[in-house]
Order: sequence, then structure tokens, then C-alpha cells
Amino acid sequence: MNFKTYTADDRRAQLGELAIVLGRLIPLANELGLPQATDYVAALERTKLLLATTFTQEDLSALARAVPDVLYRHKEWASENLIRKADGSVGFPDWLERIEVVLQPALSAAHKLRELG
Repeated sequence: MNFKTYTADDRRAQLGELAIVLGRLIPLANELGLPQATDYVAALERTKLLLATTFTQEDLSALARAVPDVLYRHKEWASENLIRKADGSVGFPDWLERIEVVLQPALSAAHKLRELG
């Protein structure tokens, strides 16, 4: 079994990446009026604090849990969110397509912090 060992520098780089992607996510979340926008702002502030201080794996995991998705992604989530668009095609609402572009990198960066290493 291979284990990845993260150094403090690795974790700082991961926190830096999270700060960047949260910085991209927050303006759009605010523009769309998403209730999670305040969570993203708080997570960015916590990220900056951790970058400026020392941190534990518990701190990183708590931060990762503080970056919420905008949807409850259960087994049927995709089909429940499909709509018929003006051109007759079926797809996700425009707001969801717009937010996914910046949300997925943020969720991915947050998830990385939960990996033990």
C-alpha cells in the first residue's frame, strides 16, 4: 500500500490553491445570491488564517468540511435538476452551469485537505 506523505509546504500549497479557487467562487456565489456565499467567505478567511499560522490535520479537515456544495448530490440529483431550455434541449439551469465551473475546483481543493498524509 502506498501512502502519500504531505509536508507542511505541501499543505501550505494546498491551502494557497483553496484560497485562489474560493476567491473565484465567492463573487459568482454572491452574484447568484447563493446562501452558501457566506460559508465560502468564512472558509476563505479561515484559509488565510491557517496560511499565516500553524495548523493541524484537524484544522485542515474542519476547513474542508466548511466548504459546502450548492446541491445535495444524492443518487437522483442530476435528473432532479434538469430543465428544458429555450432552444428545446435538456440540461442544467444556466446558474448551475456557471457555478459548477468555479465550484468543482473549490470542492476538489477542499477535499484534498481531508486526505491524510
